[in-house]
Amino acid sequence: MLWVAIIGLVMTVLAVAVAGRRVGFLYRLATSGPPAPERIAYAKEHAADEVKAQLVEVFGQKKLLKWTASGTAHFFVMWAFFILLTVYIEAYGAIVQGAITGEPDFHIPLIGTWGVLGFLQDFIAVACLLGLV
Repeated sequence: MLWVAIIGLVMTVLAVAVAGRRVGFLYRLATSGPPAPERIAYAKEHAADEVKAQLVEVFGQKKLLKWTASGTAHFFVMWAFFILLTVYIEAYGAIVQGAITGEPDFHIPLIGTWGVLGFLQDFIAVACLLGLV
């Protein structure tokens, strides 16, 4: 099981390097425009409204759901990333725990064995598969 952990570590280092390069590019892109101090001042004055708007727009996908089929498919794909992240966390935890203890039986504390999470993981995987087909 140690070899699996070593391969996982190498792949993690490669993934972090690629992601770090992309984050650097996006940071340079976002900061390439002129400063907007009035926008920052407005956001500070109306912080609660700004947070609420972001939660509705991002997590609720308000605008995309107006696009019927394509918006609904995008909604499921976005939530698939969030929900299936728990699968990846448990898989990575199992690799690490297996390398340390020899028993790869890792679950996220509190929610890892929750039936609702298991159902959501299966449902969103099938929904995304159907969305791609």
